[in-house]
Amino acid sequence: MFPIIGSFLIGLVGLLGSEDNNIVAASQQTNNPQVVNSDFNSWYQDGDVWYPDLNLTPQYYFWDSGNKGADSFGTHNLTVPEEEFVVSGKAAKLMSKDIFGIFAAGSIYTGQFLKRKGMGAELSMGIPFTGKPKKFKGYYCYQPGTIDKTDDTHGYLSGVTDTCSIYAILTDWSEPFVADTHEGKFVDVNSTPGIIAVAKLQSGETSQKYVEFSLPFQYRSNATPTYILIVGAASKYGDYFTGSTNSVLYLDQFELMY
Repeated sequence: MFPIIGSFLIGLVGLLGSEDNNIVAASQQTNNPQVVNSDFNSWYQDGDVWYPDLNLTPQYYFWDSGNKGADSFGTHNLTVPEEEFVVSGKAAKLMSKDIFGIFAAGSIYTGQFLKRKGMGAELSMGIPFTGKPKKFKGYYCYQPGTIDKTDDTHGYLSGVTDTCSIYAILTDWSEPFVADTHEGKFVDVNSTPGIIAVAKLQSGETSQKYVEFSLPFQYRSNATPTYILIVGAASKYGDYFTGSTNSVLYLDQFELMY
């Protein structure tokens, strides 16, 4: 299984219903479309919660994080704008933390939180997209900690260095994938139906400066994409309440190459 992101505090959702046409128009303004705000220069604060978007209207609401879920337990922004340590403009700073004894991995992703469900949440993953890029490019700086939180299944990872996860997938879904973190239902890049292409990076290497990445999409079919899901997580096993409460991941200047 390839985890999406960490814990019940993290939500992935595609924007649904009658707004879909607006989303497609906003995210695909050229023949070589980009996802809006992939440079992470725009940020919006709604109450205590930070969103990596210009605002929360359908034309601009493409990215989200674990902040909304974390805010249910007090003010706990796991993902915040970074204005000093950047490649250009602003960047995203993702922090994994312990929130009232529960591990939550810092994350950023294309989508939106749906609703709380028990100690988990229902999530709808992916936004409409029809481009066929060759590579997924960007910059990251990772400062991993030592894993100090695990669930029963991943106890063997305690004491080892944490790992970040950055990836993009293209799919031919007819609607967003609805995940359920309470029930343990996630996207699995090896078995979830409809995945056309995958570009991914996982690293436990420590860096004090940004590292450029350029990940080729590995296409599995010639189908035309209908959705894209892009994810960055400060702790790879965050879905399983496993990671370091000291891990920090910086992301900047994401771009799809054609």
